[in-house]
Amino acid sequence: MPLRIHQLIPFVGAALAATLWGGVRPLAAQEETIPDPRLKQTVTYTAVDTPLLKIAEDLSAKTGVTIRVGSGDRDWRARERKLHVVFKNASLETALYSLAKTLQCDWRRTGETGKWAYRIWQTTRQRDYETAMLASDQQETEKAIQATRQG
Repeated sequence: MPLRIHQLIPFVGAALAATLWGGVRPLAAQEETIPDPRLKQTVTYTAVDTPLLKIAEDLSAKTGVTIRVGSGDRDWRARERKLHVVFKNASLETALYSLAKTLQCDWRRTGETGKWAYRIWQTTRQRDYETAMLASDQQETEKAIQATRQG
């Protein structure tokens, strides 16, 4: 016996509710939960005043995991940001998380299952916040210089 529309509505509603409350996740979200065992490998790495791009390249070479920096090829701002980094027997996952958190960036994985690449990048919201903070610091510095010159 085929389902009639009034019989189908509760089923669709239950499926939607299960999706919204986490009972069923879209395929992309399910893939995010698949662990990447490569992230468990430990790294020992030190860098002083080194651009994030160079750090990512070094970690990629050490681990065999592709790590990209920036939202695209033209995102020089993220790639050229210099850091002092020391990781001693840290998991690659911890290293990536620490880099992203320190820089107030996000990180995500892309690509095929088992051959994922990782990217550290700054969202538009994060970039706007940084720009506002830099502008605020610049204004305060200019006021301090003017006060010094006048006083």
